[in-house]
Amino acid sequence: MDSQSRLLHTASGVAPVEVARRAGHSIAVLFRFYAKVIHGLQQEANERIERALTKAADTSTG
Repeated sequence: MDSQSRLLHTASGVAPVEVARRAGHSIAVLFRFYAKVIHGLQQEANERIERALTKAADTSTG
């Protein structure tokens, strides 16, 4: 798997452990080289979690 493929897989939300496995790297290597991409996905993850929590709270109260 070339570096662009790893970047695309990581940015598309594929689990980092799977990207690392397919690339033949450890998670540590993947994070070292793609930390900026992964960090950029934190906001998206936070928003997904917030939506899920809000939905769960709405469901339990109503």
